[in-house]
Amino acid sequence: MRSLRRFPFASLLVGSLMLLLAGWAGAYPSAVHQELTFLAARQLNHCLDALGEPPLTALEVRYVARANAKMADRSTFARMFRWNYYGAPGTSGDVLWGLFDTRFADHFDELEEALASQQSEVRRLKTIGRLVFYLQRVTTPQRVVPVFSNRFWRLSLADRFDQYPVDEARVGALTTNLCGQVFGASMPVHDLLDAIAQGTREAVQEPIPGLPVTWEVFWQAAKTPGAFGDYGAAGNNFGREVEFDCPENQTCVLLDNDPLYAEFAAHRHVDAVLATMHMLARLRGHDAAPEEDSAEEEVREDVGEEVCEEAWEEGVEEGVEAAVLVLDPPLAAAQSLAHPI
Repeated sequence: MRSLRRFPFASLLVGSLMLLLAGWAGAYPSAVHQELTFLAARQLNHCLDALGEPPLTALEVRYVARANAKMADRSTFARMFRWNYYGAPGTSGDVLWGLFDTRFADHFDELEEALASQQSEVRRLKTIGRLVFYLQRVTTPQRVVPVFSNRFWRLSLADRFDQYPVDEARVGALTTNLCGQVFGASMPVHDLLDAIAQGTREAVQEPIPGLPVTWEVFWQAAKTPGAFGDYGAAGNNFGREVEFDCPENQTCVLLDNDPLYAEFAAHRHVDAVLATMHMLARLRGHDAAPEEDSAEEEVREDVGEEVCEEAWEEGVEEGVEAAVLVLDPPLAAAQSLAHPI
């Protein structure tokens, strides 16, 4: 086969295709981000009720959920330039060819800094939603190990863990007693990010119950700190039936929708809900929340400026109307982002 170097146009075409498809490599789909956010809001409201504090309003939650999900639904062009992998503390953010950010640390820091100074209620809600997006993202292993999941040459454009459904009943049961963690000692947002990511990394390094291997058979870290790793012996097959080599000449087997998959995924989703609850709690802290009417009034005052900003950023026009929906399943989880807030 002749080298692509002898065909500059072919080289350019292949390179462009790789970068374009890199923009498609997502973590959780936007629907999963939204589902996790609504679940976290519902659980946090139970905590606030127990403390005698005002619950999050439907309008507040929908601003956060929409900003979060829209990060996952950004245009291919935007995702092509920002790949959104986590960089562990002490590792530098990688920039490919001086143009393409493979890590999201800089953008996360900008959002955290903006949140500290924002006075507009609308902007705070949207910034929290965008921060929640990244916090939920680091509960997916391929974003933290990290492993580059977009392998179009193998007809694989996404990591299969990210498509694994959220067991809402199970995750809900596991997050009913997290109020103490949420309202305990406050934690800087970046420390929260690092803690959640570290939990994901440690989970990958844990043994698969009953098997002589760890979850690293799916996501194998690189030997060089900060570099991209690779899929392990089980490949990109989370949730599927798969056979792979195990120690002592054994062949290990996992089945389609194996309970071991469900257990691993549930705990990652619990971490996503916990991180989201931490961020949503910042809307209340331990102070009395503003009256809902005043919050909605500020929403209406700022909406003109915000719509212009969003139209510029995302190329869409949006309207806002007060929500009168109840945060309780299955209604809340079923709300589509196409529905006006």
